[in-house]
Amino acid sequence: MTPGADQQTNLDSLDRIRASVDLCKDLLSAYAEVAKVRARLGPWPSSSLRESLQAAAKVYSDTSNVLVELPNAIAGYTNHFLLATLLPILENALDESEEGWPVGVVASEDTNSTIIEITNQTLRESLDRAIYTSGMTTKSGHQGLGLSGVRRLLDTRGGAIGHTCENGWITFEVRLPKEAVTGASISGMTTSMPPTLEMVAAAAGVSRATVSRVINGSTNVRPQVVAAVNEAIIRLNYVPNK
Repeated sequence: MTPGADQQTNLDSLDRIRASVDLCKDLLSAYAEVAKVRARLGPWPSSSLRESLQAAAKVYSDTSNVLVELPNAIAGYTNHFLLATLLPILENALDESEEGWPVGVVASEDTNSTIIEITNQTLRESLDRAIYTSGMTTKSGHQGLGLSGVRRLLDTRGGAIGHTCENGWITFEVRLPKEAVTGASISGMTTSMPPTLEMVAAAAGVSRATVSRVINGSTNVRPQVVAAVNEAIIRLNYVPNK
């Protein structure tokens, strides 16, 4: 291998490391948002996606006018993943809305995807796609998670986010590929077995005990490890035993 090829290989490795670090940051931020809302709510209706989002709307705005028409769950996705994805969009929609303006959250399907749309009224005439870039946010003073984190979370499952802005309305569309709920993949190898704690540990490069501590909310785990475990849980679609 030539020196130039060695240098390119090193640059490619650095790019992959940076991408992994960015994803870890996004995971930490997204799940911290879920934890914040959960702490403020007290009893958390986590078994129902619809009720969780409806309750979260009240946390973000006491005067919110939110209509949530979602199922209690979406096949192939844990409610924690869906909440981590949808809460930043919902918060942005409520922050954008004047008091009493309606916000709608509805689900539909096509052949390949489940589609969730979050719609709110706006005074904007347009909204640039740069909002999906790291460091960008619609909030003043760059307060908030931004939507780059949402995009990265969806990337882990082959999903996508986009938006339209017209006639005084903004609609964010989240596309979730329909997936077999019994399959899992580790390092490119697919198995028909339901994912296990051991498989999560192998994918995250940690011990089974460490995965258990992360799932149980232990504070004695480094943030980078928590992010790696959560990423593996999302990628494998692992559902912890209750």
